[in-house]
Amino acid sequence: MSNPAQFSDLGTRLASAVVMTVIGAFAIVQGGMWFQALAVLIGGLMAWETLRMHGASAMYVIVGAIVFAFALGLNVIAPSFVFAIAALVLVALLSLGVSKSRLTTGVALVLILIACSALVQLRQTSMINLLFLAGCVIASDIGGYFAGRIIGGPKFWPAVSPKKTWSGTIGGWVLAAIVGVAFVSFAGFGIQTVFYGVVLAMAAQAGDLAESWMKRRAEIKDSSNLIPGHGGLLDRFDGFMGAAVLTGLVLLATGNWG
Repeated sequence: MSNPAQFSDLGTRLASAVVMTVIGAFAIVQGGMWFQALAVLIGGLMAWETLRMHGASAMYVIVGAIVFAFALGLNVIAPSFVFAIAALVLVALLSLGVSKSRLTTGVALVLILIACSALVQLRQTSMINLLFLAGCVIASDIGGYFAGRIIGGPKFWPAVSPKKTWSGTIGGWVLAAIVGVAFVSFAGFGIQTVFYGVVLAMAAQAGDLAESWMKRRAEIKDSSNLIPGHGGLLDRFDGFMGAAVLTGLVLLATGNWG
């Protein structure tokens, strides 16, 4: 059964979500430098959170975030194989300045770079596909939030994320599948889109779990307090990062990158 206290943070979460939705929708519709700038800003702040939670000094966190944003910006403005490899190496080297979990830090920074670059690439090739990805990730989050709190039940992986339940996980899959049905019905997508929606929801949930595991290793509750009701950007966009990394790998494997 649901408990009213379980929804005590809903108002704050919704207010923050509205602001983020307006900013994100504007950048997506405008595309071009607007979306690139938003991706670079978010990526740089995620790098700041990652370095900060793994014990880098205050100055190194700031410099590292700027270096990350520069590498990401160069990669999205003038994408090429050489720039991509250089950016990956440069970003991975930033992990040398932390005091704990250097491997985890390096992997996280590389994945953030791939995810942000993939989102920019997806927007440049097809806005409707980006909207589909966003819809599936948001549906996974909303379905998981309400199903988990209303139905409850067995935990999905309590050692990593104590609050996540199987009901919430499946609720996210179901709502993402419904998003797929909507795109089949109204956007002319193929029926396989329903399956893709579920896969993207799984990737989003994997990103969520990976970020939860990283925070547990760093012994912190939230990646930062930048977003009221949500914590940090990594807390809010971990699902997008998971789905975007999967999308980036698919784009590379199918030769549709660039």
